[in-house]
Amino acid sequence: MRPESWPRTAHSLPAIEPEWGRTKLALPKGRGTRALREARFLLCGLSLLATGACRRPPSAPTSIRIESQIAPQPVRVGAATITISLTGSGGRPLTQARISVEGDMAHPGMSPIFAESKEMAPGRYQAILDLTMAGDWIVLLHVKTAEGKALEREIDLPGVRPD
Repeated sequence: MRPESWPRTAHSLPAIEPEWGRTKLALPKGRGTRALREARFLLCGLSLLATGACRRPPSAPTSIRIESQIAPQPVRVGAATITISLTGSGGRPLTQARISVEGDMAHPGMSPIFAESKEMAPGRYQAILDLTMAGDWIVLLHVKTAEGKALEREIDLPGVRPD
């Protein structure tokens, strides 16, 4: 609706008043049941996609246990020794695994650093990661067992102190 105080000019457009009330959905005659069923199916499919129900279910929990320790404590800039223990079912050590270590700063713009681990004893591995600056770090362990099973673990290193 146009307020009466507005001047009417050649450039003004006619006022359009909105219609208030409910809009009725008209289904085609003779196909009402089928069209309604198709609409329900479409809405159901869209809701499943929106909730993530079509994602692959999480994998079954693995029987491999990964434990890690970092020295020195508190963690400082420079060499950090990461000791990793791998055990399988029944607590038996997992030997001949390959563990790659990746260190990333928590803030963007920094290049990651990498190290390879060495097996020091059955199921016990060590890697030395050279932390280049103070701040929050995230360490990723990329594990590949002798049987070819791939696992990843994340270790947070908040507040790495300056040297």
